Amino acid sequence: MTDVVALPRGGLWLETPIGALQLGAPPDTLKDTLTRKDGVPRVVVLPPRLVDVRRGVANADLEFPIYWNLFVKKRPLIVVGTPEQGQAIRTAVQESLLGPPVQDLRDDVASGHHVPDLLREMGWFRRGNYRRDGLLSLDDALLFVPATPGRPARIEDDGHVLQVALERDEVVVTVDDAEHARLPRDPPLRTTTNIGMAVVGAAAPAGVPFSPPRFGVTVLGRSHGFDPDPRERTTGFVLWVGGRGVMVDPPVHSTQLLKDSDIDAGLVDSLILTHVHGDHDAGTLQKALEAGRITLFTAPTIYASWLRKWSALSGIPEEELRRLFDFHPVQIGRPIDVGGAKLLFRFTLHSIPTLAFEAHYEGASFNYSGDTLNDPQVVDQMYRAGCMDFERREELSHFDWSHDLVFHESGVPPLHTPVAILDALGEDTKSRLRVLHVSPSRLADYKGLVVAEPGREATIEIPVNAAPELRVLRRLALLGRTRLFARLPLARAAELLASARDLRIPAGERFIKVGDLGDVLYVVTGGKAAILRDGVELKRYGLGDYLGETAVFLRRPRTADVVAVTDLDLLVVDGAVARRVCDGTDIPAMVERHAQVRDMGAWSLLESTDHFAGMTSTQKNALETLLVPFDLGPGSRLVAPGTAAERVALLQHGRVLLDGPEHDDAATTTFAREHSIVGDVGALLAGRPQPAGGVVVAGRARGFFLHRHELAQFLDDNPGVRVRVEPWTANEETTPEHGMARMVTEHVTGVGAPVVGGD
Repeated sequence: MTDVVALPRGGLWLETPIGALQLGAPPDTLKDTLTRKDGVPRVVVLPPRLVDVRRGVANADLEFPIYWNLFVKKRPLIVVGTPEQGQAIRTAVQESLLGPPVQDLRDDVASGHHVPDLLREMGWFRRGNYRRDGLLSLDDALLFVPATPGRPARIEDDGHVLQVALERDEVVVTVDDAEHARLPRDPPLRTTTNIGMAVVGAAAPAGVPFSPPRFGVTVLGRSHGFDPDPRERTTGFVLWVGGRGVMVDPPVHSTQLLKDSDIDAGLVDSLILTHVHGDHDAGTLQKALEAGRITLFTAPTIYASWLRKWSALSGIPEEELRRLFDFHPVQIGRPIDVGGAKLLFRFTLHSIPTLAFEAHYEGASFNYSGDTLNDPQVVDQMYRAGCMDFERREELSHFDWSHDLVFHESGVPPLHTPVAILDALGEDTKSRLRVLHVSPSRLADYKGLVVAEPGREATIEIPVNAAPELRVLRRLALLGRTRLFARLPLARAAELLASARDLRIPAGERFIKVGDLGDVLYVVTGGKAAILRDGVELKRYGLGDYLGETAVFLRRPRTADVVAVTDLDLLVVDGAVARRVCDGTDIPAMVERHAQVRDMGAWSLLESTDHFAGMTSTQKNALETLLVPFDLGPGSRLVAPGTAAERVALLQHGRVLLDGPEHDDAATTTFAREHSIVGDVGALLAGRPQPAGGVVVAGRARGFFLHRHELAQFLDDNPGVRVRVEPWTANEETTPEHGMARMVTEHVTGVGAPVVGGD
């Protein structure tokens, strides 16, 4: 039996006579295998789930192991899994390696603007010594070997026979008919950034809330998929506009990266997806599931490609994936408004459809190259070879370097811009340029080129001519996202804002004391606050959460102490104004019900219930306002089996018997577990009959009802919670060449990098 290594980022690894074998491939595990001699897997065995749909993280991120085997070793990556997984993997690799096989860009380009022939451009990058007319195909990159019960996958290579049997609980690997290793069928697949390694730029000063610039950029990651440095992240950043963030190509675990930098993730409510290569789209699904509804900006062709790829991997139908986003299609040649900035998009020169953009805001501008080959000589070669027309050649040959800040990628051709192109720029241009998609060590010998620095302390502020109404608009946007005031008519919201004032509380100060008679309401605009009772912390509040509403609307003493965990920025609203503005609305009644729900311990109940654990404070606050308390005696029915219900019950305490066909025929009685949902949420939302019911059988049962329409609206607003409550996947298993080699091998730098050579 051979030694089995648990990789730091997840998955299991072992040596075999034909090369390394890896079970499971979460994002960035290439960092773990690059530091081993011949460590990049020759064979990848797929785990039962290709995507952890609760967290939006791929368990089978094969793109960079494919590149390594294809362009360095001149062979396909061997992948073992079920036949159903084989089709899913082929669909996903098609989108990320070769791009959409058919492209109709009429929806991607505004009327009257030039339409590039991306298929012909992409064909240029597929040329090489390949079997099918010299063009790269899926079969050159991927060799899928199916395994079924009783029939292991059989791989013959280098004079050996390797067999992989997928048993119910184990993966059995044999070499030349001798058992080589036994692995768990479902390997450890880490889903957080906590892997015992520092992240460049993640540190933040304690107790200081992040105040985003009116216009600027915070880099989350600056490197690429082949960087073995465990501290570096793939390229992604936040573009700040008017104090709100738009995340561009979110790296995996981007929400955790924001948290590590003490940047409130609630500030970032939009995404720009430039393309579907794995080092650019890996965190998109995860970001959508970890927050409320996200606005997504990308081209229709790229969005459709992302949907096909991630639907295939996750088993989530495309129509369900669409529900995660408010999709705003971008068109080449038509500016769009994002938070008051004008963004203008364009297609780059890359192996699959890819976007770049420039942003203009209050007299300042920013230009992002996206992944691109910005080399006028190669562009001219492609033009002479018939891969593009004259207008496209002119567009690609004249990059606009005149902006206040330019982010430009670099790497090894043919997919990326040579460093020499950037090194030839003038000093003034270099002073406004930051280089991305590159290992910092690659720029060490180039004078004047500066690699982008990640982290909140390296945030770049682009000076603007601030509009006087900016603060009012930011306050109005914040109130619109605060559930307490979200449905106020605009005129009433304006009156509320007119009386509001800003207040900063230093870290550690208690600014609300239990028992006090306060008559002001607070909305958190930055930092964190802790809610304490008898010295015990109950919860924490952040951006968009509100405090003091019970005292203001119900005229009761303060029910808890509130302490600033960090320096805390607040919007302070006078109680008399709040009552007058909200008079005649349902807000006072909602506050009264919310206070009752809180007094019954709903917060801790939500935190200990599997479906709702891990929600943000804003989400828990919103859900609390929907809960209807119950306190029922013996014989009271919570849910009736066989009928379409209008509600389910969240059981806090009590003895509730589960009944219905499934339970009536059972040999033993089944009782609902406290802190669980009584009723089938999927059936509730679909209007189907409940498969089981629940009735109180002894003493009293206490808890909360959740009604169908309110729960459905909450889940639509918070798609990440929907995954926990109503899982999508029903099945465990879901249904030029030399330059490429240089790109891969030259990207790999640092101590411990593998020696590249022939087989």
